[in-house]
Amino acid sequence: LPNGTPREPTQPMIIGSAFDLLISEPETFDKKFFSMPEGMIRKGKAWDELAAANPGKDSLNFREFEMINEMRDSLMRQSIGRALFEKGSFQQSFFWDDELTGELCKCRPDFWTTDDVIVDLKTATSAEFKDFQKSSVDYNYHISAALTLDGMTQVLGRPAGPYLFCVIEKDPPYAAAVFEAMPSMIDL
Repeated sequence: LPNGTPREPTQPMIIGSAFDLLISEPETFDKKFFSMPEGMIRKGKAWDELAAANPGKDSLNFREFEMINEMRDSLMRQSIGRALFEKGSFQQSFFWDDELTGELCKCRPDFWTTDDVIVDLKTATSAEFKDFQKSSVDYNYHISAALTLDGMTQVLGRPAGPYLFCVIEKDPPYAAAVFEAMPSMIDL
């Protein structure tokens, strides 16, 4: 970003990060997030006290906290969720020097299976293919997929992939779908 100014996370970004952590590192969830009591809003004396008691943590309102727990439970009940996250490691960091610029690069895939499949977990309002295509363009998923594949291939010394997006809906019944980043998407 210009001048190194970090981008302030939006609440949907915070919810996505919270869901990723709830799946990947549930034991550290409480160190990064806190839940607000039902009916509490993010202003007033009670909010100020709760926020002060949780410095450096992101907040989830009662409904958001319930939603990500229901999403996790639903994903793990579905055969697709159990199969994708059965063997491998969550949130492993990979570092390499970019061949063109010499810059140090990093990727941290949500999940990396024992047979080199990369799984990117995404929350969405819809897991329908046409809706995911639009989100892919809107949020530059093709760029992160290409960077991750290139970097992991360089670090591993062998081709990494395929790169899969596991999309789960944020509304009941919390349907999930998996889409592969095709070569044309990566080339873009």
